[in-house]
Amino acid sequence: MTSTPRTDPAALDAAISRAHGYVRAQQAEDGSWAGGTIAGPDATAEAVIALAFAGALTAEHGEKAARTMIRQQLADGSFAPYQDGPGTLDQTAIVYAALLRAGEDPSGDACTRAWRWIEARGGFAAAEMYTQVLLVAGGVLPATALTAMPVAWVLIPGIERVLGSRFTPAFTQIFMMLPALVRGLQRGERKADGREACEDARVCAYIASHQNPTGNLFGAINTTVLGILTYVALGVTTAEDRLRRMIDDLAQWRTEREEEIEYVTFDSRVWNTALLVTALRQGGVAATDPAIDRAVEYMVTRQSFWPLPRDWQNPTPFTPRTGGWPFEDRNPLGADCDSTSEVLQALGHLRPMAPRIRGSAQAGLRWLYGMQSADGGWPAFARGQRSKPAGPFPITALDPPTGLLATMKLMLDAPVQLGDPATEDVTGRVLQGLGALGARAGDRRIAPAVRFLQRQVAPNGVWWGRWECNYLACTSEVITGLAAVGADLSRPPFAGAIAWMLARQNEDGGWGETEATYANVGLAGTGASSQYVTGIVVAALCAAGRAGEPAVARAIDRLMAIQHGDGSWDGGPYQFVVQWPWPFYRLMMTPTIYPLRALTSYRNALAGR
Repeated sequence: MTSTPRTDPAALDAAISRAHGYVRAQQAEDGSWAGGTIAGPDATAEAVIALAFAGALTAEHGEKAARTMIRQQLADGSFAPYQDGPGTLDQTAIVYAALLRAGEDPSGDACTRAWRWIEARGGFAAAEMYTQVLLVAGGVLPATALTAMPVAWVLIPGIERVLGSRFTPAFTQIFMMLPALVRGLQRGERKADGREACEDARVCAYIASHQNPTGNLFGAINTTVLGILTYVALGVTTAEDRLRRMIDDLAQWRTEREEEIEYVTFDSRVWNTALLVTALRQGGVAATDPAIDRAVEYMVTRQSFWPLPRDWQNPTPFTPRTGGWPFEDRNPLGADCDSTSEVLQALGHLRPMAPRIRGSAQAGLRWLYGMQSADGGWPAFARGQRSKPAGPFPITALDPPTGLLATMKLMLDAPVQLGDPATEDVTGRVLQGLGALGARAGDRRIAPAVRFLQRQVAPNGVWWGRWECNYLACTSEVITGLAAVGADLSRPPFAGAIAWMLARQNEDGGWGETEATYANVGLAGTGASSQYVTGIVVAALCAAGRAGEPAVARAIDRLMAIQHGDGSWDGGPYQFVVQWPWPFYRLMMTPTIYPLRALTSYRNALAGR
C-alpha cells in the first residue's frame, strides 16, 4: 500500500513567507503591482512604425528600439509573434519594416536575413491585410497593393451599435477605422472632399469619442497604433490634441534602458493587484497590513465611473454603464467582467468592509450582474451577444470584404470567433468573485451560470480556454468558481473534469499545456510543466476538496523545490491568448502569483480553512 506524500509544514510556511517577502518588495509606491506583458517584438515594431508615420520618431529612439527587436531575431532570420514561438511571415515582415523605419541599413545582417526569410515565403504579398497596412505605413509596400474597402457605411446613424452587438470591441474598432485608413493611405497627399471628407470626419470623431482620458484607445498599444495611423492618414496633425495625446500615451507601455527601448502590448496592473491582494489575504496577511491597505486604495481609485462606450459594452437601457474595473491602468473606458470579478474577489476577503470599500463593491456587483448574458454566462466586454457552441471557436480564414454588400453581410452575420460571447473561463472567474461575496449556486443569478458551464463542456469532457491557454487552466478556473459558490462537484460533468485534471499530471509532479492544443485538441492537457499551470491546477483541486490527493502533495513539493531564494518562481512554458490564432503572451508576475496561490490553498485546506 502506497502512503500519501507528506509535505513538511514548516517548509511550506517558510516557502509562503519567502513568497510574501518577494511580493512585498515588488509593490509600487501607489500600491499596485506592475504587469507588463511578455511577448515578441510586435509592440515595439508597431510603435516604431506609428511614431515614424506621425513624424515623431527620433533617431536615438529608433536606434534603441532596433536593438530590442534585433535581440529577438531567431537564428533563421525570422521573428516570432510570442516568446518561444516559431517565426511567422507577418511578424517578420512587420519587424523588417520597423527596422528600416528605425534607421537600420537594409543591407545589414539583421535586415538581410529577415528579407531572405520573407522572400522565401512569398514576400509581402502573402501577408495578411492588416500586416500589409503596417507595411505601407512603414514605407516598404506601395499603397496600391492594398485592397480597397467600402467606407460609406460609416455614415449610417448608429452603425457602431450594430457592430458592438456582434463583435469584440477590438474588432469593432478595426471595422470603424481600417477601411478609411486604407483609403487615406491610397489617397496620399490628395485632400479629401465631398462625401469622402464627411466619412473621414465621422471616423475621426469615432476615434476621439473612444479615447481614454490620457489619450490611448482601449488600453492597448495595437488599437492605439491603429488610431494613430488612421488619424495621420486622414489628415490629423500632431498639433491637434487628440493625436498628440495618443502619441504621448504610448510612453506608458515603454521601458527604456541604457541601450534599448522596448514596448509592451498592454499592462495588467489592476489584474495583478487584485490577484495578489487575494493571495496575501488567503495567506494570512492582515487586512490592516500597509501593503493590503495601499493595494486596496489603488484598486478603488481605478474603478471606472466613466460611462463605457455603448458599442463596446452593448448595454440595454437598464444596464449600469459604470462601476467595473479594467485589466490595465489608464483604461477606464475598457472595464471588463474578468478584471471586475478579480477585484471583487479581493474585496471579498476584506470583510467586514469599511463603508467606502462596501460602496465600491456594491457598484462593481451591480455592473457585473448587468453584464450577465441571457445564456447565464459572462463575456469579457460586450453583454448580450449570441452564445458560442460548446468547446473551441471554429478556426476559419477571414478575408476582408471588398464590396458594400459583403461588408454588410459580415456585419450582420459575424462569425462567433470575432464576437464576445460568454465564455467558460470568464464565467468561472466571475463565480470566484461572486462566491467571495457570498453568492451560492442556487441563487437566482448564479444557477443559470452553473447551467451555462454544464452546457459548455467540450467533447473531451473539460472546458476550452478562450483567454487562458488552455484546457487545464480553463477547467481549473471553472472548478474553482463552482467550488466558490458551493456547487455539487460530485455530479457529472464536474467530477469527470477533476479526474481528468488529476490524470494529466506530469512525471515531475507539475502540470503544463502546450499552445498547440488550439490547433490539435488531441494534445489537451499535455505539455512541459509550468509554474503557472501547476499553481492554478493545485488551487482548483484544493478548492474541490482534493487537497489530500498524492498528486497535490507531489505538485506542492515540486513548487517548493524550484522556488528561488528570493521567494519568486521562474516563468516556465505557459501562455495567455489574445484571439486564437492571434499571438499569445505572458504576464510578468504570473509565475509567482499562481504558485503562491497553490501553496496557500494547500495549507488552508489541510488546516480546514
